[in-house]
Amino acid sequence: MSQQLPPDESQRWNAHVQGLVQCALTMTDSGFKRERTADRSSKIMGKVFQVTTSNIDQVMGQIARLADENGRDMRPKCSEGCDYCCYHWVRATAPEVFAVYKHIQDTYTSDQSFNLHEALRRYREEFFSHPIGTHFALGCPLLVDHRCSVYESRPLICRGTTSLDVEACKIGKDKPGDPDVFIPVVMPLLSLAAALRQGVARGLMQQQMGGADLVLGLALLVLFDDPDAVDKYFAGENVFTSAIAPAD
Repeated sequence: MSQQLPPDESQRWNAHVQGLVQCALTMTDSGFKRERTADRSSKIMGKVFQVTTSNIDQVMGQIARLADENGRDMRPKCSEGCDYCCYHWVRATAPEVFAVYKHIQDTYTSDQSFNLHEALRRYREEFFSHPIGTHFALGCPLLVDHRCSVYESRPLICRGTTSLDVEACKIGKDKPGDPDVFIPVVMPLLSLAAALRQGVARGLMQQQMGGADLVLGLALLVLFDDPDAVDKYFAGENVFTSAIAPAD
């Protein structure tokens, strides 16, 4: 599960990760080949999220079975209400954004939706107030009382990001981009999430539906600002030009 694995186990792990890329690619490609609708997107991401959860559970089970010292070292130190990682903007594919948007539509009250729309507008202003390529702390507009309000539908990168040092997370939030700040993470979980996101992106590209990473907060604002944006996307219109994630 890491660079410390014996060569044979490392090869098996790498093959498993590549298999997840292919799995997400196939689900995305075949799903949108049948139909390009918001409902189909929701079904695709439901399956991708199930695969993600299953794989994360397997890794966490393996960690739990490690000897005490090694197990403690590899167990995430994240806890409910801890939101330091939510001050880094999130990359997501279009189907992930649609999954979050549907969750909002299904669970938010009209007042909550109005408040979120205002928060997304402020988010865009602050995001573009920083020069491209710089690192900055910017709270996710989906945070409510230090908790993710769309947790069940959160993007893949959020599912795979876990920390082994809460104090490092605090420093990282206060000093974004500082080369001297290192936040140790459970790399197998991040690798799983990144592989599945890559597979979704490749599936979209095979269907000529884009595939570029989007900034979650900016992409959600596009959907809030234009009620027809979802239908336009599936009709082939490039609605997310203002939400394309900058290069690392």
